[in-house]
Amino acid sequence: MDTVRQLELVFKTADGKKRTLRVACPPDEIDKDAVKDAMDAVVDAGVFAVGDDGELTEAVEARVRTTQTEVVA
Repeated sequence: MDTVRQLELVFKTADGKKRTLRVACPPDEIDKDAVKDAMDAVVDAGVFAVGDDGELTEAVEARVRTTQTEVVA
């Protein structure tokens, strides 16, 4: 069984839609304050534009997603 962890950073765009940036292989210990500061820096820098939805305008949440894949045949 293969287990994959991703840190998902959820932002709101100028059009009010939610967009997610995914970071592969996050550390086991995640510093919540560092993640929040990094998300705020992404918003402040304005480096990501999401098509017609506009720039990322707000950090909404950060979460860790763990997925297990089992080959059956």
